[in-house]
Amino acid sequence: GQLTVAWLKGLNAYFDYYDPGGYRFGAIFNPDDDAPIYFKASLQGAIDEGHFDIEGQATVTLKYVGLSAGAEVLVSDAGAVGCLHLEALGFGWSPGAAYTWATESWELIGHSCSVGPWQTLELGIGEGDNQGALNTAATSSRNVHLGTGSDLIQLSGASGAPKVTLSGPHGVHVEVPADSVAPYYVHGFQVLQDPTEKRTWIAVQHGGGVWKITPEPGSTAVTSVKAAVLLPTPKVTGHVSGTGHGKHTFSWHMTPLSNEKVVFWEKGNGVDQIIGSSTQTHGVLHFTPSDGPGGSRTIEADVTLDNRPRTDVTVARFTALAPAAPAKPAALTVHGSGGQLSVSWKPSANAHTYLVQVRVTKGDGATLIAQATAPQHAVTVTDASPVGAATIAVTPESITGLPGRTATAKFAVKPPKKAKRKGK
Repeated sequence: GQLTVAWLKGLNAYFDYYDPGGYRFGAIFNPDDDAPIYFKASLQGAIDEGHFDIEGQATVTLKYVGLSAGAEVLVSDAGAVGCLHLEALGFGWSPGAAYTWATESWELIGHSCSVGPWQTLELGIGEGDNQGALNTAATSSRNVHLGTGSDLIQLSGASGAPKVTLSGPHGVHVEVPADSVAPYYVHGFQVLQDPTEKRTWIAVQHGGGVWKITPEPGSTAVTSVKAAVLLPTPKVTGHVSGTGHGKHTFSWHMTPLSNEKVVFWEKGNGVDQIIGSSTQTHGVLHFTPSDGPGGSRTIEADVTLDNRPRTDVTVARFTALAPAAPAKPAALTVHGSGGQLSVSWKPSANAHTYLVQVRVTKGDGATLIAQATAPQHAVTVTDASPVGAATIAVTPESITGLPGRTATAKFAVKPPKKAKRKGK
């Protein structure tokens, strides 16, 4: 039944009895989800033919700041385990400790703590998703109806990942490896197992019709079966038009799927930039190729569904020109007195930086170096000694380090004018 206290609702308690035997019981308190602080607590248990599980959980979440803390404790006929779950700003930590009755030993868990390995019965019945008899026999078979196309079957076990044989129409079948939990690939199927969560997944490339699930000898009991149609592989096509260093046009089309988003990247040798994104099924983007080495470039589509990454697809290819060399700086002028020189010039096309070299030819003979980043086009160079004369060179460089032609100028301190002698 359910209980509402004032404006808080969500207390759900249950007690289930299964024939020929077995009990499940518990209570879940889950108040209003609209509150800024989310709280959930539960106590659940199961008893069946000498096996038992009693589990308590509590979680507190501050919705708008991304902070969450929770604890989980399990006592069963296999052992006892406690886990602490902390999460902040996308980072999580789950330490814990466990004791196993059979080995009379403790285990400290530094992270990724889970009560799964110590759980011997399936919990959770009574929350509106009754899964059937508690003590499903390991030797019994069951059927599942799959839709056409690709499907994924999830099998939950009582004490581990179920080992089954899946048989379909026309004699096709796949067996979950009995002596391994490593990913298993065979034509038309993919099998993944997670003993910690006591689950087995079987991906079926070509579904459709009624499929039979038969537990293999020695397998744990299958407590629940779920199936879902796999989403089709995203298909994105496109074309790039344009030449030279100016604007290019990228037109594209994507197979529609709700809540999908695509981000387009220009990639190449030393180039990796986003040129645009969209949630539409087709469109046109205008972009200027990034500065970088000339040669082959690609446009890649990064497809996400509900903000989760799905796949990266190479959509189009084009050839980018090497960046043009910067023009020679014009109107190079130098002024100064003592040990300080002011050097200026007109900005050069395609220039990203300017290297300025001052070689003192009358003075201490030093070579002074300065650098300016566009749009800056003037520097002040200082020497410890007075500069009587110098040769100045300014070399522009592109963003990729390609040098342009160097502009040079000379500087010399003008001698003071001689005073005119007055005649008698």
